[in-house]
Amino acid sequence: MLARALLVIPPLLLVAGWSLLIANAGRGPDDAWAGGHLVLFVANAMWVPAMLAIIRLMRSGRDDGRRSPRFGLFALGLVIFGSVYVAGQLAVDLVAWALALDAAQLRELFAAMRARPVLLALFYLVGPPLLFAGLLIGAMLLQRLGGRARAGGRTVAACLVVVLVGALSTFSLVTLAGYVAVLAGFALVATTIDATDLS
Repeated sequence: MLARALLVIPPLLLVAGWSLLIANAGRGPDDAWAGGHLVLFVANAMWVPAMLAIIRLMRSGRDDGRRSPRFGLFALGLVIFGSVYVAGQLAVDLVAWALALDAAQLRELFAAMRARPVLLALFYLVGPPLLFAGLLIGAMLLQRLGGRARAGGRTVAACLVVVLVGALSTFSLVTLAGYVAVLAGFALVATTIDATDLS
């Protein structure tokens, strides 16, 4: 039961967080905006236990591929580092809310951040791609399990690309649609997990 929840909770929270942000679009960093970012913050952190659940699932005896443990640990490393960088980006947004910046001041803050090469690289150019690369590898590993897990893994992998396109192009509705599909893919994988798989 826990393993199923670990796979479904991160994309479910991301759908909820993005829905809050889209509903609040154009109002600046108010309390609803901060609430959406807090939900995204928790969702981002939950990718690490989700990746651990995928690794445990691969080691449960249902996958005989010798490379899975190494690829799984590599993916976990990418997810950890990517999550840290994305958490930094979300933390900056929450600081802007705590300082009660208006929409114009928020745009100035983001412009100033993007003008700093190190911050631009870590929070925008490196962080999200690392996280998505780790999740993509995890989704590809799920395909080794066959059946519905393979279909779910393929769905997750394809839709993570959609999410990344939306995130890098700031198309919020594309990102939200991608996360809805990622949720559907992980839900499909979760239905294949037996109680003994992660014991």
